[in-house]
Amino acid sequence: MFIKTISVYKGHVPYPVRSLAWSPDCRCIVSGGEDDNVRVWQVQTAQEITHMEYTPLEPLSAWDVSDSAQRTSHSAWVNTVTWSSNGQYIASGSDDCMIHLWSADSAQLIMIDDEHSSGIMAMAFSPNDHWIASAADCRIRVWDALLGSPSFIYGGHELHTGGVNYVFALGWSLDGQYLASGGDDGTVRIWQIIS
Repeated sequence: MFIKTISVYKGHVPYPVRSLAWSPDCRCIVSGGEDDNVRVWQVQTAQEITHMEYTPLEPLSAWDVSDSAQRTSHSAWVNTVTWSSNGQYIASGSDDCMIHLWSADSAQLIMIDDEHSSGIMAMAFSPNDHWIASAADCRIRVWDALLGSPSFIYGGHELHTGGVNYVFALGWSLDGQYLASGGDDGTVRIWQIIS
């Protein structure tokens, strides 16, 4: 096997990149980094398509997007990004405890969730794009992506003595019936989704 670099994107430099996700057509990558930004770029050309910068505004309620054109990106490290399987949406989660749902085509902010009380460490769309799973501290929330409402909250990962145990990984089964989570406690847990 021969491996060669075909493209180098430097939009986050000098800050570390914390998360990446491919578009379903494999033409673009969304990246999130310690520069507090979400960026979308073309793989073959390394050209930036979208750069979503933070503009500080008043706190928002969950999934409130009135005046969405003025609200962009995050105010802290972007720890996780994910692309919906239909290619229409990008979700980002940050140390600012916020989840942002974006239109992949227009880069417009569609929804904001501020229900987590600590930084978002992992996110994943369900295979049918109806659900978004998010993880912060030892809790996992599964959101109705269409309505923006939390449907399930799981808290099964063990806490360390005197501290918080983070969930760092989430993954859906291909049939959307199960969600797997992995955390600081060294366990992988499988959750059955019952709606």
